[in-house]
Amino acid sequence: MKVAIIGAGISGLSCAHELERHGITPDIFEERSQPGELFPHVSAMMELFIRPKGDPIAYLNKDFHIKLKPKQKLMKVHMKFSGVQRNITGSLGYFFTRGQLEDSVENQLCGMIKAKINYNVKVNFEELKDVYDYVVVCTGSAQEAKTLGLWDSVFYSILRGAVILGEFDPQQLLMWFNKKYNDTGYAYLTPFGEDMASIVLIVRNIGPEEIDDYWHLFWQNEKFKYKVIESFTLEHEAGFVNPYQVGNVLLAGNAGGLLEPFLGFGQIFAIRSGVYAAQAIAKQDDYDKLLSPILGDLNRSVTLREHLNIASNRIMNYTIWGLTLPGIKNLVYNSNIDVLKYGVGPLLKALDKITGEKISRQ
Repeated sequence: MKVAIIGAGISGLSCAHELERHGITPDIFEERSQPGELFPHVSAMMELFIRPKGDPIAYLNKDFHIKLKPKQKLMKVHMKFSGVQRNITGSLGYFFTRGQLEDSVENQLCGMIKAKINYNVKVNFEELKDVYDYVVVCTGSAQEAKTLGLWDSVFYSILRGAVILGEFDPQQLLMWFNKKYNDTGYAYLTPFGEDMASIVLIVRNIGPEEIDDYWHLFWQNEKFKYKVIESFTLEHEAGFVNPYQVGNVLLAGNAGGLLEPFLGFGQIFAIRSGVYAAQAIAKQDDYDKLLSPILGDLNRSVTLREHLNIASNRIMNYTIWGLTLPGIKNLVYNSNIDVLKYGVGPLLKALDKITGEKISRQ
């Protein structure tokens, strides 16, 4: 069987790994000179988002045969809102490096496959589909889904980030929610170690020429004194795709809109969708059906992200206050209950009553 994978990011490499497990060696095409993202940063895999599976590393190893080594454990989340600050502690997940670093998720996945990656080669899925039995699109772009008429846009955002030097807790994730410095109100800092970190601001529905103003406002408002050693900007469009397979063409990862849009750490979605694409090919299964567990998580994540986008600072303060009450905090962060599945609707309706501002869907 001849299979082509377009893109050597997380979903493409995970797809290749699973195909090889089934005795299929794919041809991988990557238009860049190296796998994955071009800029270095740190992302998190949080236990909260895979309930009730538990430990993210054990889950990926057991269910998808992918064994990743983290940078370090995530033991603390410090959340800063406009009027309140709260800490969450415990075994919350892991930090992973991304991009071109030796221990990045992308490079770890490269070490797990035998297939050759054809770098600096730009290919078109419409041409490959007549040459290969299957083509898996893992480009990280919505362009192919739009070409096929499958894309339904949800929102567009620009991510502005930097690698910075300073003093950091290597096991702590810092998060900001504040409508003062951007519409989305969301930023985060993730550490490489004690003296280096990546910091990212996500702004929704603006033009690329506007991001610098929001970035400067964010830094001024938080009074940062960090030294910037590298900066990066990334445009992202979130959306839904239906169906995920047309003929012998399958869409995985961001190319299929399969990015976790609540906090933006989409590694597990990317891995799962890549593996499911490979299983659909190797076992002749229904790809859309295999994706159904991801789609439920995706819909809930989009709902929560949309409501946070429109929520005022007042609502955000009530939210963090409620979620960090002792009993609720243990339920949300230190239990096996799928809070995102069962708790989003009741949470939004409760905030309606408390604040008098309607943000839930009836």
